[in-house]
This record gives sequence, C-alpha cells and structure tokens, in this order.
Amino acid sequence: MFFKSIKKILLSVSVIYIVVGCLLLIDGSACVEFVVSLLGYGLGIAGIIEIIRYFVTKIDERYKRNDFILGVVLLAVAIIILLCKYTLSDIVAVSFGVAIIVSGALKIQDTLDAKKIGKSHIKTYMILVFICIALGALVIINYFYILDYRLLYISAGIGMLFSGITDMVSNLYLAYAKTKYEKNKAVEEKKDDIVEDSNEE
Repeated sequence: MFFKSIKKILLSVSVIYIVVGCLLLIDGSACVEFVVSLLGYGLGIAGIIEIIRYFVTKIDERYKRNDFILGVVLLAVAIIILLCKYTLSDIVAVSFGVAIIVSGALKIQDTLDAKKIGKSHIKTYMILVFICIALGALVIINYFYILDYRLLYISAGIGMLFSGITDMVSNLYLAYAKTKYEKNKAVEEKKDDIVEDSNEE
C-alpha cells in the first residue's frame, strides 16, 4: 500500500535532480555540455525512429500520420542542438534555475496535499518553497547580471541537489502519511458499520 502511494514519476525526477546537482558541483561545464549532448542525441534517435516508423507503416495508414515530417523536424532540431552545443549550454544553465523554482512551486502543492490528510507542516513547507525559489533566482540573476560561471554552476548544483533531496523526502513522507490516513479511515468506517449493525439489531 505504501509503495502504491508513492508518485513514482516525481520520485524519478527527484533522483535526476540529485544526480544533476552532484554533477554540477563536480564539474559544472562538463555536466551542462553532457545534458545538451544527451538532448541532441535523444531527439536525433527519436527522429530516426519516426522516419523508420513511416516506412514500415502500411501505405493506407501513412496518409493519417505525420511520422516522416515529425522525424525530419526532430532530426533537424537535434543537428542544430549538437552544432550549437556551446551556445545552448548557457540556456541550459539558466534552465536549471527555472527547474529549481518549479520544484519550489510544486512544494506548495505538497503543502495542500499534506493539509488534506491532516498533516499540515505549513511552516516547514513554506521555508522549503522560499529556499528553492531563492536558489533558483540566484542562478538566473547570476547569469543575467553577474555572469560568474563558477558561482553559476555551484549555485545551480546546490539548488538542484537541495530540490531533489527535499522533493524525495516530501514524496516519501506524503506517501507514508497517505497510507496511514487511508488505514485510519478504513478502521473508522469499519467501526461505523459495526455500530450501525448493532443499532439495527
């Protein structure tokens, strides 16, 4: 029951945040270049798959689909990304700041979810929200106004690491709290049914 309550996608995203955060702290520029390359190759592979899918699809079904066009577009975007890898690295670095802010915003939803199941902890969650947004803003401000790449990668690394760890802890806590809440609710409903049955007798 506990494992069913865990939002597996969010947990996976938390792990990605933690891994990227560690890589940024170890070697920020190499990490950013790796992410850009991964995106480029990923889109390239997706484009090739779409083109192949077009040719293996039956002729009467091709008219209903745009696999070939989509494949060509994805392949073109992949080539542009790989050719402009170093230029796009700056954009990716800024996107880490946006990702950290998004993580902070999602913690507001965690606050509301916790409140629904009787576990408020509003102050704790709001502190985490504030820290995430501040770290994300630091990355963006640094890029546009300070442009110290060492500080950029360090702040992005700390922000991603902090966001990933706090998101993971929050997801696991909410999954545990939800499981406990559902068990207590089931027990209460069972008690009510017993009381109703005894009253009818």
